[in-house]
Amino acid sequence: MNDLMIPDKSSIPSYILDPTLAKQANDEAAAGISTGMPPRVKLSMKQFKLVDAAGEETLFPPSKMIIGPDENSYLPVVVLRAKKPLQKAWYATAYNPNEDGKQPDCFSTDSERPDPTSLAVQSDLCATCPHNQFGSAVDQSGNTMKGKACADSKILAVFVPGSRKVETDPKVYQFKLPPASLKNFGMYVKQLSSAGIPLGTAQTLVGFDMTKENPVLIFKFGGFLPEASLPKLAEMAALPETEDIIGGFNAPALPVPPVTQKLNAPSQDDLLAEQKRIAAEAAASAAAVEKADAEAAAKSKAEKAAATKAAKAKAAAEAKAKADAEAAAQGGELLDDLGLDLGSVPAAVAAPAAAAAAASPGEVTDDQLMKDLGL
Repeated sequence: MNDLMIPDKSSIPSYILDPTLAKQANDEAAAGISTGMPPRVKLSMKQFKLVDAAGEETLFPPSKMIIGPDENSYLPVVVLRAKKPLQKAWYATAYNPNEDGKQPDCFSTDSERPDPTSLAVQSDLCATCPHNQFGSAVDQSGNTMKGKACADSKILAVFVPGSRKVETDPKVYQFKLPPASLKNFGMYVKQLSSAGIPLGTAQTLVGFDMTKENPVLIFKFGGFLPEASLPKLAEMAALPETEDIIGGFNAPALPVPPVTQKLNAPSQDDLLAEQKRIAAEAAASAAAVEKADAEAAAKSKAEKAAATKAAKAKAAAEAKAKADAEAAAQGGELLDDLGLDLGSVPAAVAAPAAAAAAASPGEVTDDQLMKDLGL
């Protein structure tokens, strides 16, 4: 009797092996069936934890973090794929750290319409949903915030060098970038695009902005990957677990080797075009956040100026009334025919902007990366 195990590709008959047909047929068979949350990178108290498919959490070893010139610690990752649209999630109740992994009350995987499996769909279209508008967010005390109640996030499929201890450890992790980190990620991808560097050919270093109270991620260029590692990484980008994280075809973030192109993969030109589109989408998202911040700042400035002007006018009126009353009581005459403005006008104070020099982050050695990939 044959071993009741699914064989690897090397032992599958040629008339059976058809990755394209297998994906089409098997996706239909598994449609609508949840297999649980994939292995993922979790942000916890400005630390990185790796969570396996069973939900077991492991703190990424501090000894394998990379210390940058800014003395900050960075998690090394290789971005294999990126989910094209932003993912949206809305919760009816305030965030509870003890309910990590709780399903949102309403969510969308395409940023256009709520997922039909949502517990409480809030609108037919995401664009017209009141929770998807800037200024709809509230904090745990019920105070209005400038963000959106329905939070955007970007889903990445990443390989984490130094994370695998045994063969059964996950190869690919889901990495969900929170709303406050999207602008930084968009700027990082934009810089890579300007330099002509595909995202997946470089090691990306991810750290926390320690000047922020809540977790905000920052991204640094961690050096180029060894050429010999790219074919193996491209194979990982096509794994079923990667597909599960991304939820449909998106171009790999790194060049596809010839063996993958034979399996009806898109051309290199298509991949580069898709990478540019993803970078443009990330930049547009960052621009939207920046515009909202600028509008909120301008509104706050205008309100403060109006309040200051009203206070000055009131103070001047009160002073004049008092002076008139005193003059009338003394029987004197108030003379102001010189037309002098005796009120003092405070000088404007311009706060200089300090530019921080971007330091080159540390590197993971090629030998360590090749060892992690099993090469």
